[in-house]
Amino acid sequence: MRKSEDHLMPKVSVIMPIFNSERFLREAIESILTQTLRDFELIIVSEHNGDDDSDNIVLEYMKQDDRIVFLKNEKKKEFHSQSIMG
Repeated sequence: MRKSEDHLMPKVSVIMPIFNSERFLREAIESILTQTLRDFELIIVSEHNGDDDSDNIVLEYMKQDDRIVFLKNEKKKEFHSQSIMG
């Protein structure tokens, strides 16, 4: 849920799975955040990004925009973001 004063659920939830996505992550996040529709949440699901700086990039953006939700899979295992769509 968005951390806003009105505590209403956003109209749209955008789910972005990431895995060693450092190279294009900033561009992808910026693309979503600059959409004309403002009533959304961006749920970023980290699938064990041990080899790059993707998680830190997400944390930077979270400080700037409260529409970002970060879910982190700490263990390297078979996890597919599609499973949360169920």
